[in-house]
Amino acid sequence: MRINRNIIHWAMSLMLASVPLSPALAGDSAEQLAAELNGQWNAAFNRGDAAAVAALYAEDATLSPGNGETLEGRDSIRELFQSFIDNGVHDHSIEIIEAHQSGDVLYEVARWQAHSTDADGEPTSFGGVLLNTFRRGADGVWRSHVHVWNAGS
Repeated sequence: MRINRNIIHWAMSLMLASVPLSPALAGDSAEQLAAELNGQWNAAFNRGDAAAVAALYAEDATLSPGNGETLEGRDSIRELFQSFIDNGVHDHSIEIIEAHQSGDVLYEVARWQAHSTDADGEPTSFGGVLLNTFRRGADGVWRSHVHVWNAGS
């Protein structure tokens, strides 16, 4: 699958155009910051802690799991990830394609992968592409604000 980066850049440029610019965290690149946030997410999910995963999202976060639906708020997000955990999804990983920061907004485009077992008990893996937008809150904590992914074969 080939990602049209021009479309992604155009869409994110529209969103970031209204964000006031401020310097990035000293010594932290956007990719390093995204990798740290992804590490927190993967660790929480892979230990089966859906509440900890949901806490990484803003209270008013929007999430779309690639099925045409959207979820809003931490409770809905926690329920979704709990269902994945309860159904045996594990070993989630994220590989950053690119990440950019403008002030208190960070976005990443990445590949994700996870593992489970099929109906016959055979190991299976699946993954896709995600777009995640983070905002740094007044408390200085980065949280996911808009998270969208797809699943490919």
